[in-house]
Amino acid sequence: MPFGRWRSSPPPPDADGFTAEALDHLDALYGTALRLTRRPEDAQDLVQDTFLKVFDKLSGFRGDAPFWGWLRQIAVNECLMRLR
Repeated sequence: MPFGRWRSSPPPPDADGFTAEALDHLDALYGTALRLTRRPEDAQDLVQDTFLKVFDKLSGFRGDAPFWGWLRQIAVNECLMRLR
């Protein structure tokens, strides 16, 4: 089952599903990261760190929100932590 279609039950930690779903959102996440950081190098680092954090917390994704929103919020939180 594709990662983004889980809605009512928690997804299993599935590296293949994560990879497919994450790659679907890569360009959008980079665009968000670039707007947050305003520097391509920092945006690339932010995307990489976001994906590492998301993969680490994959079992915590409950599926009650769209994957994109969850992914974007992690990127925003990661950026705010860097600014502190």
